[in-house]
Amino acid sequence: MGFGELHIVSNYFTVALVTLGIAFELIGRKRSNDGAVRYGWNSLRLGFVFAIISVFTGLATESATKIPSDASLSEMFHKTTAMGFAVFVVIVVAFRMALAKVINAPDKGAATRGAYLTLQIVTIALMLVTLVLGTRLVRTYGVGVAPVEKMNTLPPTPPQPAGGGIQLDTTHYRP
Repeated sequence: MGFGELHIVSNYFTVALVTLGIAFELIGRKRSNDGAVRYGWNSLRLGFVFAIISVFTGLATESATKIPSDASLSEMFHKTTAMGFAVFVVIVVAFRMALAKVINAPDKGAATRGAYLTLQIVTIALMLVTLVLGTRLVRTYGVGVAPVEKMNTLPPTPPQPAGGGIQLDTTHYRP
């Protein structure tokens, strides 16, 4: 398995785990469900691991892939937002670890919870932007995809039977 395939797999896990982690944490806080908060936190930590893997495999894939000149601007924005996403995932995880008691306290820490929520929203927004840009690089510009030869050619004609086959008179049919 090359870096390209590992990058694709880690992207899927990152999106799923970070999104579920943040969603379950928010739902758990809203409904005062400690199990949902714990599940969200565990998913977020695992999503953090896959985010780091995704960034490093993306950088390794980029160095081995030819980027068309018309895709260089999209590639630059994709790389920038991917790095921003990775940084924000690290910040969210560090913020949660450092201020867990304040965030979990129901009677105090409203400002800290608000800052934590804002960091989570920015993280999800950066993730969505980098996914759209990465998908555009692959779908529009073909970055990382091997070209398919003769994509627009007609399929080969089936073999004709010996003796020429049956001839049909199509002159009396309307086009």
